Amino acid sequence: MGELNFGRILRRSSRLFADDVALVDLSDGHEATYAQHRDRVARLGAVIAELGVGASDRFAVLAGNSHTYIELWHAALAGAGVLNPLNHRLAPDELAYILDDSGTEVVFVDADHASVVAAVRDRLPGLRQVVLIGDGDGPHDVRLDDLLASTEPSGLPPEPADDAPAVLMYTGGTTGLPKGVVLSQAAIVLIVYRMAIECRFGRGGRYLAFMPLFHIGGIASWGLLVPGGGCTVVVPAFEPGAVNAAIRDHAITVIGAVPTMLAFMVQHPDFEPDMLRSLEIVMYGAAPMPPELLDQLLGMYPDLSFAQAYGMTE
Repeated sequence: MGELNFGRILRRSSRLFADDVALVDLSDGHEATYAQHRDRVARLGAVIAELGVGASDRFAVLAGNSHTYIELWHAALAGAGVLNPLNHRLAPDELAYILDDSGTEVVFVDADHASVVAAVRDRLPGLRQVVLIGDGDGPHDVRLDDLLASTEPSGLPPEPADDAPAVLMYTGGTTGLPKGVVLSQAAIVLIVYRMAIECRFGRGGRYLAFMPLFHIGGIASWGLLVPGGGCTVVVPAFEPGAVNAAIRDHAITVIGAVPTMLAFMVQHPDFEPDMLRSLEIVMYGAAPMPPELLDQLLGMYPDLSFAQAYGMTE
């Protein structure tokens, strides 16, 4: 056991900010305090163990953004297993390759993506269980809600070592097939701490998660506000009108986006400058910020801070 593991961050925050809201999912109305979130992550960790996944084993997620996806991230990072987040934009052949190459035996899917796994399952002899997330329907072996209901509450898994594998994330495969990159607990925690310090996230901050949770950039969605007791608000995917409304209605203070997304937001026909008044920090990456867009945003919000980030899967 070391100092740089995400389980320690989650334990500390759930103790210091027990009654503060940690997570809100706008798609289904889910809302959880830090204490409630810790308990659900602990129960989820127990489910993962019952499915035969150990601390060094891989389990995959193929789904859109949701509170459950963030809980699966936190369960893995707390020591329940090594998360393999799958890019749902990949072709079935690519997903089949990644699932086979990674040695994944358990996949969590939502109803929108369950048929993709079913279509390639006969090519994956090592895949033992397909677990369905949410209320929809699709090919699966068992529903996560049923597993959670039948699992006794327990504590978080034992804290992993600093050098223990935490995430197995596949590159874009620009030169050949995608390549699996193992990120350690220390690598994840240091990224969280460095970005949190740089942007000074703290209690009362509210982050809107619309970047895909399968991407390395999604770390802002599940990690950055946890050490300081902030709240993450989740939407299923990026839609500019819905994002503008969510920022306004939920007093969002921080977002992460690609510059093109910001352009779509201010160009939306329903956009009004007051919609984004609560924002304090905009993190952006994946492309340079067009100077004219930056000038437009600073003209409307002169006190808004911008933080450019660059990060590759490795």
